[in-house]
Amino acid sequence: MLKLQRLTIHRLARVRPGTELVFNDGVNVLLGVNGTGKTTLLNLLEQILGGDPDELAGDMHLACVLANNGDRFEVDLQTSPGRARKAAARRRSITVNALLALAGRPPVRVVIRDDRATASQGDGILFEGAPGDLDLGVLFAPAAALVESGVWDPSIIARIPGSNMITPVRLDEANEWFEELTDDDSGFVLDPAPDVVASEAADYLPPAVIAAIHRQIADDPARDGFRVESQQWPYLADIAAALGMQDATLTVDVARIDHDPKTDTSTHALGNLRLYFTKADGSRLRHDQLSFGQRRLLAFFYYAALYPDILIADELTNGMHHAMIEKCIDLIGARQAFLATQNPLLLDSLSFESADEVRRTFILCTTDVEDGRERMVWRNMSADEAENFYRDYKVGISHVHDILRSWGLW
Repeated sequence: MLKLQRLTIHRLARVRPGTELVFNDGVNVLLGVNGTGKTTLLNLLEQILGGDPDELAGDMHLACVLANNGDRFEVDLQTSPGRARKAAARRRSITVNALLALAGRPPVRVVIRDDRATASQGDGILFEGAPGDLDLGVLFAPAAALVESGVWDPSIIARIPGSNMITPVRLDEANEWFEELTDDDSGFVLDPAPDVVASEAADYLPPAVIAAIHRQIADDPARDGFRVESQQWPYLADIAAALGMQDATLTVDVARIDHDPKTDTSTHALGNLRLYFTKADGSRLRHDQLSFGQRRLLAFFYYAALYPDILIADELTNGMHHAMIEKCIDLIGARQAFLATQNPLLLDSLSFESADEVRRTFILCTTDVEDGRERMVWRNMSADEAENFYRDYKVGISHVHDILRSWGLW
């Protein structure tokens, strides 16, 4: 599984230069009062791991270290506003310098500046020409870094060789992500080939659901909707059980079918994603009829089904009972998770094996004034702070949130 191990911020608006964060392979928790940049940091992690290229327009210099299946990846990302602009499109040309050091291989350095691209390995030039002619899938590794028309495609990290990761979005604190997902009736595209997952469909449907729909298409290509039961996607039964329900069903409508006579294949545009739950008395509820806490738990379960490697969630446990919070921690499992929280119950659900794990788990977020400007200050605990916390934690008397407060860490 892909893990983000370290992030260094050399240059980023409103953030202290030289910020360096080390991360736990499991749960990472952002702590701080409102306005100290917890959501900003989560959004930055989303952008690094595969967000919207437009969000990265601006002046920044970041470096990160990732590990995947025993390999270590060092990625250096530099962006700056380009001088040439197309006024009509208002697109910003981005200069990107991506340096990936692969285990056992010389690093390949890629530099894109406006209409010129170069790729080098050591002292050797591998490519020099127009960005559109640069095929790093041939030069380097499969889609290790993709640049299109001078604008960086930030899903490069998701396509590091050996990763099956679908780049995560931030699960927001108000359930807007899930509501938008289920309110979309305009249609998202499902690729006609069963062994190819179109990016649009993968943003809406887990792989097992896509496979179940393809099987139904094979039986009846002209059907106007699809129904997936827990027998076809056993994870539905897990969702139902977490919500105290007997069973669950997922449905999705066909918005349109586009047939290509040349290939004799059809592309389905889908929409109106719905989940239905059967209660103990046999009555049924649609997902939007659940309580807020239930919808929040449902959103996280569904979110976790879409993103197998890394989870990014803001105030994950809003409105949840403590039993639901424990289910969320169990669901994270071996994945890496980045969570911002003000909920002591989530903190009290965490466990630690060493002071070093404590240091890597918590990111402390504050603000400070430097040279007359307020900056966000993000840091791990110091070694002494982690030792003090872990010593009190091992005693087993106080809750995690009480220990953090007693040492002035939250």
